[in-house]
Amino acid sequence: MKKITLQIKGMSCNMCANHIADHVRENFKVDKVKVSHRKGMAEIIADDDFDIAKLKESIDSTGYTVVGEESEDYVPSKFPFFNKL
Repeated sequence: MKKITLQIKGMSCNMCANHIADHVRENFKVDKVKVSHRKGMAEIIADDDFDIAKLKESIDSTGYTVVGEESEDYVPSKFPFFNKL
């Protein structure tokens, strides 16, 4: 599994963040999505073979702009309530 962190421009409220989160959930097979308009970022947990380029293109098509990306291995905690995204 991997954790993908995207920096996104154009979000100004919770509705924007919810729109991006819903869009990702509806169009991609992901385990978890968390989007913050205040931080201007989205964190996504997905399989190792997840197509990040396709995700970025898809988010850009909604009117928001992906301006940065990071990807790292994700290992779930044995204690999920300590595993904070």
